[in-house]
Amino acid sequence: MKQTYTIPEARREDIEKLVAKYQKKAAKYNVALTAEYGEPYAQKVPVRKADPATGLIATVDTVLVEVFDLTIDGDEIRKDGYTVVAKIEHLEGGNVVNGFGADVKPAWRTASCNCEHCGTLRDRRLTFIVRHEDGSEKQVGRSCLKDYCGIDPHAIGYRNELEEILISDDIASYDFERRPVQEAYSTVEILALAISTIKRQGYVKSGEPNSNKGVIAEACKGYRPTEAELDAAKKLAQAIAEIDEDDAFTANLNNVQSLIKSEYCKRSHFGYIAYAPVAYEKYLEEMKRRAEREAARNAERSASEYVGQVGKRIDLDIADMKLVTSWETQWGMTWLYKFTDTDGNVLVWFASKPLERVNEDGVYEDVTEVSHIRATVKEHNERDGVKQTIITRCKAA
Repeated sequence: MKQTYTIPEARREDIEKLVAKYQKKAAKYNVALTAEYGEPYAQKVPVRKADPATGLIATVDTVLVEVFDLTIDGDEIRKDGYTVVAKIEHLEGGNVVNGFGADVKPAWRTASCNCEHCGTLRDRRLTFIVRHEDGSEKQVGRSCLKDYCGIDPHAIGYRNELEEILISDDIASYDFERRPVQEAYSTVEILALAISTIKRQGYVKSGEPNSNKGVIAEACKGYRPTEAELDAAKKLAQAIAEIDEDDAFTANLNNVQSLIKSEYCKRSHFGYIAYAPVAYEKYLEEMKRRAEREAARNAERSASEYVGQVGKRIDLDIADMKLVTSWETQWGMTWLYKFTDTDGNVLVWFASKPLERVNEDGVYEDVTEVSHIRATVKEHNERDGVKQTIITRCKAA
C-alpha cells in the first residue's frame, strides 16, 4: 500500500526518526516498510484560524512553506493465503471502517461485533475483515485474527498508528496556528525588496545598525512588490542565473543562484539576497576589466614579434614600462619588468635588482619610467599567444 504525504520541511528530522521506529516494528512482523524522502520545495498552504466572534474556522491567508514529499510503501499483510482488507471500530455512534487498499463495503458500516471464527457475539471494540485468495471473506475478532489466519494484529496496528501521525503532519491537515513552522518566501520578491532597499539607503552590511538584511527581515511580512519592482528583480534574477558557476562563486553569487533556481528562500538566506545587487554590479565591473585585459592581450598578440638575436646586445625605444611584481627567493629578491617598445614588441626582464640610473647628482635611483633601454637577448618564447623577448643585463639609457 503506497501513500504519499506532503510534510513541512521543519518536521523532516522528527519524521525520519518516527518512520525508522516503525520500520523496526515492521521488521519484527516480517513486513517490509519503505520510505522515500523527496527534496524540499515550497508550496502555498492556507492558514486557518478560528473567528473569535463565531468560533468558526476560516481561511485567513495563504503562506509559502518549505515542504517535502514522503512516500510510504509496505507489503500487504498476508499469511497462509489471507489478507486483512479492513479494520472496523465498533463505537456507540456506529462503525468506523478503515479499508486497507480495498473498497469499503456498505455492510461493514453496520456490521455487528461478531467474530465468524469463534462464533461469539460479545462487546468487541475491534474486528477485522479478512479475505482469502479464493475470494471468500470473513469478519474475525482481534484475539482470533492470529488463530484464524496467522496474522498478528499488532502488525496491522503499527501501520495505522504511523498513518495517523503522518496524516496529522500532512499540510492538508497541519495546524499551523498551534504548531508554527518557518515561513518561506519568493526569492524574486525578496530580491525586489533588496533592490528597493539599496536604492533607498545604499548597502549596509549585516551586523551593523539598519543593515539591509535586517531591513528586509522587518519589511518582508506582507510585502508585495510593485509591477516595476518585480520586473527589475526578474531581470536581475535571470542575469544572475546565467552567470558561469565558477564566476558566480568568485563573485559571491553562487548561493543566490541556487535560491533563484529553487524559487524560494528562508529568513536565514536574506543576507545573500540583500548583497546580491551589489555583488552583481561588482561582477559586471570585473567582467569589464577582464574584457579590457583580453583586448590588450589580443593587441599584443597581433603586434608583438621577437626582437634581436639570442646572445646579442640591443638598443630599443620604449613606449611602456611596468614593474609587474617582485618576490623573494632563496637567492634574494627578484623583480619582474615588462617593456613594450615603440613597435609594440613585448620584452620581459627577470632582474636581481631594481632598474636604476644615475641622476644629475651622480646618485643611483630606481627607474619608474624609461624611454630607452640597452639589454642582451636571453631567449625568445611565447606566453598566452604573445611572442616575448626575454632580456638580461638591462640598463636604462
